[in-house]
This record gives sequence, structure tokens and C-alpha cells, in this order.
Amino acid sequence: MSTVAPSEFPTARFEFRNEGYQPRWILVTAYRAGSSDNLVTVEMDFGQWLALAPVQYVVKLELSQQQPRRPVAAAEDSVATPMVPRGHIEWKDGQNWVALTANRAGTQEPVTIEMTLWQWFGLKPVRAAVDDQLVNWHDRKMPKW
Repeated sequence: MSTVAPSEFPTARFEFRNEGYQPRWILVTAYRAGSSDNLVTVEMDFGQWLALAPVQYVVKLELSQQQPRRPVAAAEDSVATPMVPRGHIEWKDGQNWVALTANRAGTQEPVTIEMTLWQWFGLKPVRAAVDDQLVNWHDRKMPKW
């Protein structure tokens, strides 16, 4: 196993699970909230990921730069929203931070991780959510012949 330099965190990736039909999963590795040396990995499915407030913030920000009339929020399930995952943006140490609470990978233990908003913007699954919403918006704007 190779060691990873601390500057390489946070990281995020997609994972496809072949246990029957499973949605795409997002795994995010970052420092546990309040710690600069305790790395943890949290996981959630793609639908939960899209519903997170910090993901929606980035999506709506990107869509506003495209000037759509109505940015589309993630579809909400009729099932009550569980306690995890959840996320928010907070002001700390002179900048915006994203705090994300989700189940630790492979467990049901909820943990909170944090990263700067700038780091959050760079995560591949965040960019994928933006790209997905932009494609959907452009598809809706195209004339139907």
C-alpha cells in the first residue's frame, strides 16, 4: 500500500457495486471534523449525494453562470430524509468550509468530515453533479422538432 501525501486530501471517487442492482456510490476521504491528522472515508449513493446542500450550492452557482431561468434541484424521494448523509457550508477561519456527515465506508457509523469550499469545488463527484445538471438543462432548452 502506498502512502499518500496529506496535500492529496480530500479525495472523492465513484464506485459501482455489483451486488444486484446498486446505484453508483460516492466515497469521500477527508480529515475528520476538528482534526488535521485523522483521515476517514464516508460513503453514500448518488441520489443522496445529489441531494446534499453543498452539492446543490455548486450546481446552482454553475447554472446561474449559464443564466437558466430555473435551476433544477435534485429529485426528492417520498421517503423521509434520513439523518445521514447531510452537509452544509459554514464560515470558519476566514473562509467557507463544507462539513459533510455520512456513514463511514463499510459501516453504519456516522462521521463528519470537512474541507474548504475551494477543495469541495474540485472533487470529481461534485463536478459530475454539475455536468449532469447542465446537460439536463441544455436538453430541456433545446427545441423539440
